[in-house]
Amino acid sequence: MDSISHFKVLGLFSVNEDTTYVTPFEYVAIEPYLYGQFEKFNSNGGFEDFSALVLNTFSHWTWQVSGHKFLVCDLQGVQKGRKYILTDPCIHSVDGRFGMTDLGVVGMEKVLSNHVCNAMCYALGLENPMAGLRLGARKSQATAYVFELSESDIYRANEARTHYFTLIEPVVQ
Repeated sequence: MDSISHFKVLGLFSVNEDTTYVTPFEYVAIEPYLYGQFEKFNSNGGFEDFSALVLNTFSHWTWQVSGHKFLVCDLQGVQKGRKYILTDPCIHSVDGRFGMTDLGVVGMEKVLSNHVCNAMCYALGLENPMAGLRLGARKSQATAYVFELSESDIYRANEARTHYFTLIEPVVQ
């Protein structure tokens, strides 16, 4: 088994015949099918399923522990008892390094302004300077993309500027 960027690669397959969906020299990620009731727990644009307390706390915690530099969101997948199997998350970063769903500080603002802290957030001592602001959070569960942002949002995202929080030293380095 090869390893690329800390991911296990089960194999690389060449595309020789049917190129309808995957063309030669194109790569795809394949994961096992998730059995069970697929759910969207939060999005990168501010949607939050308020019953998903652990996962919403996790998103909030990632922002806090990273020194306000990253926020893991767009959590979706299947709950199996007390465990979750998640797929296709999004990471917001201050420098927009994670692709078209990384909305930078604008995405962090949208997620955190719609986030309702719960007992777990309080127990962990998580801060949220944007609590209750509701800064254009999407009501839709759909994933948001950079090209959907306004010009002022794009500027703020690219410049890592926010009026609501400052970058601090990460808890874990």
